[in-house]
Amino acid sequence: MRWEKIDKNDYLLAFLVWFATFTVYFLTLGVSIGFEDFAEFQTAAYVLGVPHAPGYPLIVLWGKLFTFLPFGSIAYRVNLSNAVISSAACSFLFIMLRKFTFQKVLSLSLAIAFGLTTTYWSQSVMVEVYTMAVLFFLIMFYYVQNWKSTEQLKDIYLFAFFSGLGVTAHYTNALNFIVLLFYLLYKDRFTKIPFKNWCIAAIFFFCGLLPFIYLPIASSFNPIINVGETSNLTNFINHLMRKHFDTLEFATKVTYYDKLMFVKYLMMQLWSEFYIGVAFALVGLLYLWKKDKEFFLISLFLFFVNSFIILFTLQYPAKPKYVFNIRVYYFCAFAIFTIWIAFFINFLYEKIQTNTHTKISKNLRRGILSLLYLLVLVYPLFLLAINYNTNDRSKYYVAYNYAKDILSSLEKNAILFTSITTEIEFPIAYLVGIEKYRPDITVYSQTGMIFENIYRTTTENSDNEIQEAIKRVEWALIRKGERPIYYDDSTAELPPGYKVLLYGLVYKVVPQDNPSLPDLNIWENFTLPNKEISSNTQNYDFLTKNVLCRYLSYRGYSYQLNKMIEEAIQNYSKAIEVMPNNDLPYLNLCSIHFDLGNYSVGEETCKIALELNPERAEIYQNLSQFSMIKGNLEEADNWVNKGLKIDPKLSVFYRTKGFIHYYKGQPFEAKVNFEKYLNLSPNPEPEIVKILKELKQ
Repeated sequence: MRWEKIDKNDYLLAFLVWFATFTVYFLTLGVSIGFEDFAEFQTAAYVLGVPHAPGYPLIVLWGKLFTFLPFGSIAYRVNLSNAVISSAACSFLFIMLRKFTFQKVLSLSLAIAFGLTTTYWSQSVMVEVYTMAVLFFLIMFYYVQNWKSTEQLKDIYLFAFFSGLGVTAHYTNALNFIVLLFYLLYKDRFTKIPFKNWCIAAIFFFCGLLPFIYLPIASSFNPIINVGETSNLTNFINHLMRKHFDTLEFATKVTYYDKLMFVKYLMMQLWSEFYIGVAFALVGLLYLWKKDKEFFLISLFLFFVNSFIILFTLQYPAKPKYVFNIRVYYFCAFAIFTIWIAFFINFLYEKIQTNTHTKISKNLRRGILSLLYLLVLVYPLFLLAINYNTNDRSKYYVAYNYAKDILSSLEKNAILFTSITTEIEFPIAYLVGIEKYRPDITVYSQTGMIFENIYRTTTENSDNEIQEAIKRVEWALIRKGERPIYYDDSTAELPPGYKVLLYGLVYKVVPQDNPSLPDLNIWENFTLPNKEISSNTQNYDFLTKNVLCRYLSYRGYSYQLNKMIEEAIQNYSKAIEVMPNNDLPYLNLCSIHFDLGNYSVGEETCKIALELNPERAEIYQNLSQFSMIKGNLEEADNWVNKGLKIDPKLSVFYRTKGFIHYYKGQPFEAKVNFEKYLNLSPNPEPEIVKILKELKQ
């Protein structure tokens, strides 16, 4: 495999690649914060915080430099830092393609095209770690390939150093380091390098890991983003080992069906990223098999490591959220894919140009080459045209307005408890920690990852210990009654005598006997423009659609509780239009149809919700109610049993099960289930208490 020196003009062209991609990113750059990790890194960069494991110190420190720019919001400046990195990765890909002696136009076009693939582009206009991971992967690959050509020790040292930095950029580069090290040592190359030089290389590698020292230093200052509290050695090691993510990524054992579905989604993503380039890449891989089997094997293995091996290692169920999350892990594989495309097109070009022994005329050969050049030049323009609107974040304020609406709706001196089950923790942290919006409000995260950790929990605590700490602290504050208290979802476990009342986009803690209905005036004061919901939402990403769906569902539920059914149905219908695969609006529509007596329609709507989310226990409860109305007690009992497997603490299941046995004439079983209902429900229905009293007599 040829790997040759490049001239100064190639470095100018590399800058041209950087400038072209950066211009596109700059024009579509996120002007404000995003949801989840976007807002986390935007905030952490400014406050020099510690993001989620393993900490990603490079992206934080690099982003911090850009916060000193004199223009734009803090979020915009940090986004800009990532655009610079993303474009640099494209430039380095160009240099690698030229080192493989590919045509300049081909290398230029494919490097730009890689930067304009839809997912890579989406991660370049908002700050994230994945494009930086690609940059260091390409640098690592470059120096290994360079050493194979020159056998200069400096390439070994630089490979080791940038491998260490690559691991600090993203932990998946540890896998790439192992694969590339094996490639480096293949065919007894280990003996070519003296042991002393291997020791020096190891020192360079550990020097590359030094940015991790930032984590305990930053944590000791207790910034608003202080995930893992890494100021002590145990927490620091746990953070580096991503112990916090054990239950999210590795503990749950998913089925082979889930894995096969992820493979299907990967294939679909490859097509949506590269289109006709998929066919070119596969032919290019076959060409590599004949041309250089060693490079064929290493490139194929790198592709598999950064796609299928990651896919099969992470224990994610095949749900839309996880499909959306995992799609960004494939960037290094996509860089390899781009190299395969280049091999095919370069082979085709050389074959047509040099094959003069066929009956093809010189003019026809020129025409075919011109068409090939045209295809190469049009390819990035095609990607630019079809992906521009999808990735244009230059007017994106949904996350900012959503978080601001929540904070502005809270009463003076309120306390807000947030959890990881929603996407709003980090956007709120940005407004509270950077913009100092609503300083009278205190926000606590149940994860202990951001704001003040009043629960004093760490990664060493078990789930039960964490839940007990949360209950102890929050119940004490609720019972004091000194400040209004809110939650960002309705699943909070409250002390007896209290309930949550929907209050715009959050839930307010109120006494159980509080007769109030949701205040509809709250929605009139929100800054989230209706045009962001009523306009075409197809260009929004999964997280944004999911949040807008929740916004509409909450607004619809507010209308529903106020008996404004027509308005409620309109909001639920719009929520389904925005996010057809979200079960929440279907679940709420189901309850409306139940109340209206449209039982068959309600049951079908509920089954749609079940298909979308078979893990939501409330759906089984609703289905059991429809079965009871039909008089099918066995079917109702079956639905309840399925729901209990998901949430055995949901009190209404035992209420329903009690009635099933009561109607069957089984007083003992009815009594047992009604008692379980009373034990789990702090505010039981008087009717159940009366029936249970009769059964005991």
